[in-house]
Amino acid sequence: MTSDSEILENRIPWLLSPPVALLAGMAVCHIIAALWIYASNQEYHAILQVLNSQGYLVVPNKIVQPLLLEFKTAFLSAVFYTFTLGVGLSLVFMAVGMLCGKIQRIWVGLCIFLLFWTYFFFLNANWGCWQQTAFFILIPPAPAAIMWRRNFLLRRQPSRGWAPQFFFVLPVVILGLLWAFQSSKDPFVDLRDAILLNNKPGLAVNDFYYDYTLYAARTFKPLDKRAMRTVYLTGNPESKKRTVLYNKLLAAYYFVVEDQNAADIVITYGKNKDDSLTLEGWRGRKIENLAYKEFLHAPGKHLEALADQCDLQKNFRSTVYTSLLLGLPMGIYTFLFSIMAGLASIWLGRKKGAALTAAVWMVIGLSLYAQLAYFAHQGKEGKPPKELLESSSSRERLAGLRNYMRKDLNIREHAVYDDLLHSPKVAERYWLARVLAHNQDKESHKDLLVLLKDPSPNVRCQAIWALGRRPWDRPSGYLEDIVKNSDHYYVQLYAYNALRRLGWRQRI
Repeated sequence: MTSDSEILENRIPWLLSPPVALLAGMAVCHIIAALWIYASNQEYHAILQVLNSQGYLVVPNKIVQPLLLEFKTAFLSAVFYTFTLGVGLSLVFMAVGMLCGKIQRIWVGLCIFLLFWTYFFFLNANWGCWQQTAFFILIPPAPAAIMWRRNFLLRRQPSRGWAPQFFFVLPVVILGLLWAFQSSKDPFVDLRDAILLNNKPGLAVNDFYYDYTLYAARTFKPLDKRAMRTVYLTGNPESKKRTVLYNKLLAAYYFVVEDQNAADIVITYGKNKDDSLTLEGWRGRKIENLAYKEFLHAPGKHLEALADQCDLQKNFRSTVYTSLLLGLPMGIYTFLFSIMAGLASIWLGRKKGAALTAAVWMVIGLSLYAQLAYFAHQGKEGKPPKELLESSSSRERLAGLRNYMRKDLNIREHAVYDDLLHSPKVAERYWLARVLAHNQDKESHKDLLVLLKDPSPNVRCQAIWALGRRPWDRPSGYLEDIVKNSDHYYVQLYAYNALRRLGWRQRI
């Protein structure tokens, strides 16, 4: 039988439940992110039109550029922010709201909330971008208010005991400690290879990421990490300086544009040979009195220094990354635990329902941890690579491929090579493409060209990555063709970066 306190707890409106608080913050985040990405896409489309008119090879190409003008693209791309920053901020302020709800004096709770709110706001605010600032103004109130009200009502009821909270925290502590001491240097790659790429739902998530993440990434990517970087030169147009600067900038992959509105950086040069340069970036950030010869000696170095001065999003990127690393798994856990425990409590009561839910999550978490730990172990200290490739286990074959990649072994000599080349597993074809980067025979080049037509964008990208490390094959023609004619943004970007690695230069 359920106790009186359990009956009273069930009377709390479902609108004051943790899942609703989490979804409220995520919904606000999604709206802001969609508007931000849409504005960024519109701006980028205008810049690309200028580059197109001047004959530059650009990413994305003319096939993909119309997607920048569609609100649907921005709306779907906003999922990136929703499940990182939206989840992370919502969880923090749900906890703040719970704390405030347990304090009897409202003004004390309000001060605590304002303290956290102010801290996150000033840490991440960007006065040059209202959308970024809006995240930290508009997301916190809803989740904090819902949990504050919930805990205020619970405080007026008889004691509910410590068991539900204990069972909620227990899996987090145990699994968190296990993950903290796991040996993988890149758990996201292990998770993708061992879990996501081995089932249809995981593949759908992976493909969605490849289709839409670059639109969101551009909103916070620093200038020196962007593919298309534009410069406007102001000074005497007949001066030899302009021609020299033009060629130096092009060699550093900064594209000189004729429209100042499309420029990320403005460079002002003087008439005389000894006149200094002025580099001006976003929001008036400048490098003044830079010697002309000094700039010509290392233009990339000085442009990166200016980009660093203009970068107002360092803290913001750290917050997004932390939200991805910690907030997303904790948000999924909080959402599903609350629902599962609520349903279980209908038949078992609150304590037993929470205990059963905690046990289920412990099994799920330990199972996932065991799979990834075994995967990482096989790739480093397990069986010999050749033996791993012959295994019937897909995870062991992947571990073998990663060993071949790490040790630069010639995989074409292995008997199962053809099976791997035509494997139904995306992850196996992905790692095979990477391994082929180090095989210098002509047959490997032919197989990479086959993988360039793979249905998975993951595999095509790695085939491109491998070609970018095989200058002896002279693959620039293939890669230029991909940039011009591919209908996939991510694939185009990989091809463009591979061209840069090969020393390719824009030809206007």
